[in-house]
Amino acid sequence: MENFSRSLLFMPTDKMKVISIRHKPRIKRSSAITIIVFLQFIGWMIFLGIKIGSHLQGETSESPRIYSILSQIFLAAGKEMSQISFIWLSAASALSIIGLLHMKSWGWVFAIVSNALWIFSMAESFEKSIYLNNLFQKLFFISFLVYIFCSSIYLWTQRIRFWK
Repeated sequence: MENFSRSLLFMPTDKMKVISIRHKPRIKRSSAITIIVFLQFIGWMIFLGIKIGSHLQGETSESPRIYSILSQIFLAAGKEMSQISFIWLSAASALSIIGLLHMKSWGWVFAIVSNALWIFSMAESFEKSIYLNNLFQKLFFISFLVYIFCSSIYLWTQRIRFWK
């Protein structure tokens, strides 16, 4: 038993360092990314409230009734696209909020995807809300659109921090 050396058993000595694969160096989150996550969460909650509120009120924010078949098809397709984009936007926003908080690369990807979906959804909602007299929705859409462009540019310039 005394003939065994420590090197044969691959036991770490005082000179050896034990490196764990599980612990990567943690990337520090900047305050700008925290602000982006916070504003995206607030915007997402307001957007959910607007969509759920308009659904519960039975309010359709379509243009005045047009009787041609082609225009009815376009309105139906627009309503369907609105529901699909709402589902994808909610999923992408939730994943981007979680991923950006943890500084993950998939969080960055979902943030860029959700910003693109926000731009589409805001343009669509703003076009529909032109016929409404709700000033809050119009101001929310315009201000959040400016925020989306600024956050997309910032996230694009900081992409190297997420892909290390």
